[in-house]
Amino acid sequence: MDSFLIDEIKKDNLKGKNLINPPKKYFFNDLEETHLMENLIYNELIKRGYKVSLGGLIYNGKNEYNISYRKELEIDFIAKKNNKTYYIQNAYQIYNEDKKYQEIRPFTLLNEDSLDL
Repeated sequence: MDSFLIDEIKKDNLKGKNLINPPKKYFFNDLEETHLMENLIYNELIKRGYKVSLGGLIYNGKNEYNISYRKELEIDFIAKKNNKTYYIQNAYQIYNEDKKYQEIRPFTLLNEDSLDL
């Protein structure tokens, strides 16, 4: 029988409002193949003494038909230590422009006034 050590982290809202039942993410301390890079980053941050959480942004937009939509975007890690905060996005492979856009989009929204959180 295999055993795993698992850590749970909760999502922080980056614009100050509380999330109801905030999403959580779980990380294996022994690295599993499907999320190797993400687990490696998480474990290294914890090992170096960072407080780690997830970042969530709610984006309100309109599509090409002028229909409103709401989408939650995620920043993989918020690492805090010594009054400094680091935002980290993990992508094991960026295989096209759509994937690249998906990974950098949350960072482009961090300082926009159009966010409704």
